[in-house]
Amino acid sequence: MNSTNTLIKLDNQQKDAACTTDGAILVLAVPGSGKTTTLISHINYMVKDCKIESSNILALTYTKSAAADMTHRYIALYGNDGVVFSTINSFCFRLVKNKMPFDMIDNSERSRVIKDIYRAIIQDYATENDVRTAETAISFAKNMMLTSEEIQNISIWGNSLGKVFDMYNERLNTLNKYDFDDQLIYAYKILKEDETLLNKYKIQYRYICLDEAQDTSKIQYEIIRLLSSGNIFMVGDEDQSIYGFRAAYPEGLLNFEKDYNNAKVYRLETNYRSTDEIISVASEFISNNKNRYQKQMLGTNRTGSPVSVIDVPSREEQYKNITEIVKSHDNSVAVLFRDNISMIPLIDEFLKNNISYNARKIEELHFFDDHVVEDIKDFLRLAINDKDAEAFKAIYNKCGAYIRKQYLTGICGKMYYNNMNVFDALHEWYSFQHKEYIATKFENKIKPMKHMKPADAITHIANNGYREFLSEKGYSIGYLDILKTIASDDNTIQEFFHHLDRLERELMKNNTTDGNVVLSTIHSSKGLEYDSVYIIDVFDSILPATLDGRPEVDSDKMYQEERRLFYVGMTRARNELNLFRITNQQTSFIDELFPSNGKKLTEIIKEYQNNTLVVRDINLNMLYKLDILSEGRFNAYEVNEDTGEIHSEHCNESIFARKDKNTWEIF
Repeated sequence: MNSTNTLIKLDNQQKDAACTTDGAILVLAVPGSGKTTTLISHINYMVKDCKIESSNILALTYTKSAAADMTHRYIALYGNDGVVFSTINSFCFRLVKNKMPFDMIDNSERSRVIKDIYRAIIQDYATENDVRTAETAISFAKNMMLTSEEIQNISIWGNSLGKVFDMYNERLNTLNKYDFDDQLIYAYKILKEDETLLNKYKIQYRYICLDEAQDTSKIQYEIIRLLSSGNIFMVGDEDQSIYGFRAAYPEGLLNFEKDYNNAKVYRLETNYRSTDEIISVASEFISNNKNRYQKQMLGTNRTGSPVSVIDVPSREEQYKNITEIVKSHDNSVAVLFRDNISMIPLIDEFLKNNISYNARKIEELHFFDDHVVEDIKDFLRLAINDKDAEAFKAIYNKCGAYIRKQYLTGICGKMYYNNMNVFDALHEWYSFQHKEYIATKFENKIKPMKHMKPADAITHIANNGYREFLSEKGYSIGYLDILKTIASDDNTIQEFFHHLDRLERELMKNNTTDGNVVLSTIHSSKGLEYDSVYIIDVFDSILPATLDGRPEVDSDKMYQEERRLFYVGMTRARNELNLFRITNQQTSFIDELFPSNGKKLTEIIKEYQNNTLVVRDINLNMLYKLDILSEGRFNAYEVNEDTGEIHSEHCNESIFARKDKNTWEIF
């Protein structure tokens, strides 16, 4: 097929962009607007119509799979005329390999290096999640070209990333190895220092074409700037930049007209994927974002069902509800969520109901070896077997009981040699120090769980010091919610353990089927589309997420990315978009589009003269202590009704408005 025939099939906006070859060109492409088709049409137009040699074109994209897809689509349309599509990293690898020995560390050896560093710093064994957290943070620092001071200000494993980063690079130097991101650092350094080589590349690659520009990192963007001789064709959408944790740098698009002289900006604004109803809602939401180009997303006058909001009373009911819904679907259905751990209760429900599913990237799910999951199991093991010394050693310092590490050997010795339970051993040990209250405090935290239902026991653990422990360590409390959801139908702790074992075995099989139900994070769904989309777990602290575990230090910048993530999720839908709203949670993103009319009401329990209130949330049946800051604004603290303990980190600075004498509304 020749290029002229292909250009005829493009719309006017696509054609205008595809036929512009010289100078700096930025193409902003809304979801479903045919950006890749426009890019490969542009490349073929240069080769066939403008007679530009394919060897003078550097065609780059973000991932190997994207490069392979573009190669396949290009050859299918135009044949093999020598155009090569590659990733930025693979180009840099070739560049560096020609200048210096470059022995790249493999994934398993890199994992061992990080585990050794964790062991040296934390004095414990790293989980796969710990390793992945470090890999992400180290890669982020290198790709964002952070200074030593900026790296020091990032937290990881309860420590500064600076220490981990230095130990990691020293270890690589000792091994005479480089990692995946080092090829970018050395490529940038070589191009900056070797002007002859840089000019050689500029002469060879007179035309640079870049797809998915919003996903490139800062150092990748700077490498492309160095290579460009002025003719650059960059395609992307800052509204779809969702990989900040991988150091995506949408500022490159936003600064394009400053960085390149006489730059031209084209817009592809027709969404050929979604119905007008979906386009309208998604456009309304993203238009409220900051730091973006003004553009409009237009439909093709294809109407469909209104965007649906499904109100459910709890997270558990949400999972059960979606299970019932997908049973009756015949077309392609995607259930999307922010975090991959949301997949766990879904798969649990699907297994109970014999629903086939296709879980994307399930191999990246390391739920059962996470510290939080192991801790909860150890708490519960000790509750049902008070002579389990190993469980005691695992959790003794995680519940605010103030048991010192140096006493562990003596306490456990009493348990082993005197066949004592942990509570008797603690009372005997601390009685000599006149600190028996420590033993009593620990006993009161653990013993009551023996006869609790597992979900209640997990709540008890969280409310008795463990939530504070997680906060101090920088760990997410999201795993607690998932465990409570899984445990909601279990009556005993042993039943819960069997349930977890069965679910873990199923996940380890990794036997996802070709069912028409796809389970995917929104990140993994990028670039894909489905007839019907259901987005779940859209509530504050999940979507939008908190700062927990993220190497990003700018909270507003992160919040803008969370908004973009929700936008990307909504625009995966072709015909139907359904949003789950959990009425016992704050759901600010959904409420922005579909106001909930004050669904969360509280009643005043007691009002003090010192600007303090105690109120009860009617839906959640939970107590809060409110300290008045100013008119209509408070610090809000959750109160444990049984113990009176206050959890200050749980709901800081909520906003309340008085509706009448005894009723307050939470926004």
